[in-house]
Amino acid sequence: MEIRNDKVYECKFIKKDGTEREMLFTLRKDLVPETKGNKRVLPDNLKTVFDLEVQDWRTINLATMTYLQEIE
Repeated sequence: MEIRNDKVYECKFIKKDGTEREMLFTLRKDLVPETKGNKRVLPDNLKTVFDLEVQDWRTINLATMTYLQEIE
């Protein structure tokens, strides 16, 4: 499933330390804070998203994602 900029998602993935993490995230402009931009280039398997529960940016490894469901 492609992660779209206009949706909210629930996901589960395996963190770097081997533990499973659940997250509610989005890239919707009306739900994320304004950013100044970032010139950091990530590999294709990594995606920066906004964690709605902790209200902060997180990077997830798409290769370790075990569950992804569109919520809105």
